[in-house]
Amino acid sequence: MSDDLLRPTIRTSAGTARPWRVSSQAYVAFFGGVLAVTTIAFLNSGKLGMAARERRLVLLIGGVALAAELVLAHLIADLVAINALRLIIRAVALLGYFAQARLQHTAERVFQLRGGEHASLWGPGFGALFGCGIPEALLVAVVVWTA
Repeated sequence: MSDDLLRPTIRTSAGTARPWRVSSQAYVAFFGGVLAVTTIAFLNSGKLGMAARERRLVLLIGGVALAAELVLAHLIADLVAINALRLIIRAVALLGYFAQARLQHTAERVFQLRGGEHASLWGPGFGALFGCGIPEALLVAVVVWTA
């Protein structure tokens, strides 16, 4: 029987993949949009060992941000130029990122305090950009076209 005093209080994730730096997800949000950053944030929250409730909140924030983006695109499509619409869509994606980053902050701090090394986000970031960002742009284009 082991002594509870000697049991580690912080779980280690020795066999799991290394998480990505949360601050780097802002680039994914800016260039890829809401779907891309939500995908990356959800995967990263799993790598950070976050609770299922917090991971669902990441998805909820992404869904709310996407809905807000589509409603805004529909409402202001006739009022502003396409460049202003792109800027507004990027702002919504960044707001979603900030909320998702706030949820990941504590888990990332624990990871950093344990001396963990972050993984590179280049490959997954580009994958999310093309896999999620392009379909999201097409979805917004359809919403704007039907407005």
